[in-house]
Amino acid sequence: MGARTNYGVAASRILRLGVGAASTIRRVGSDGGFVACDCCECSHGYLWSTLGPFYPAPLGMVLLLQLVLSLRESASWRMLAAAALAIGGICWTMHTAPWVRNGFAPLHLCVLAMFTVALFFDDAPARVIRRAAPIVLPMFGLLTAIIWSSIFPHIPLIVHMGIAMVLAGMAFLVWRRERQTAHLAAVLASLQFVFLAGFRAGLAELEGTLFAAGRDWLLGGLICLVIGVLISLAKGGVLRTIWPSLAEWNRRLQSAA
Repeated sequence: MGARTNYGVAASRILRLGVGAASTIRRVGSDGGFVACDCCECSHGYLWSTLGPFYPAPLGMVLLLQLVLSLRESASWRMLAAAALAIGGICWTMHTAPWVRNGFAPLHLCVLAMFTVALFFDDAPARVIRRAAPIVLPMFGLLTAIIWSSIFPHIPLIVHMGIAMVLAGMAFLVWRRERQTAHLAAVLASLQFVFLAGFRAGLAELEGTLFAAGRDWLLGGLICLVIGVLISLAKGGVLRTIWPSLAEWNRRLQSAA
């Protein structure tokens, strides 16, 4: 009877903790602006201004728990969850900033956190992220160099150049970890996008000078020059030898290291 009573008391306490956690998660979810509901009742919406000071403790406890478990179990998904909570908490408290409200900072912080975690872990999720690096990092470099300035016009071009440099550095670190030809190609492509972002930032400095009127012509001429060089290389059969040459270069770099 005593054992049953102890089990009943423990079960009631666990149930009470679960109900309290569900209530907290429901309140936090509804505060964040998305729909959260349970079996019995629907959530009520709150204002963004009520978020920051009121519920930091539950999120902090979950973040700390995921951080400790990720180090204990060598589980990258737990570290990714902790990073997501940290980024969410930072953006939560700074939601009035324009670069947070328009999604620019959360997007880039999530990408950088994802690949940073993948560098320090070697389980299945981390390996999948590192295998995706040759596609994801150059793609974000291209978006940073060309597209983001029109989607986020209030962000200075020099900031885009800095982010392109960070992405190139991340691609280099992933290549040092994997030593694959595709990752080396991602490093070279990311460096090209750093150059492109810097070129655009330099053109922006021409505003108000005599060269401002010909800025678009200069950029168009550079693009035509690059296209012409690529066409000439394709006709000469040079492009077919690029990947074998890059693979040989990668092997030499591995042997040198």
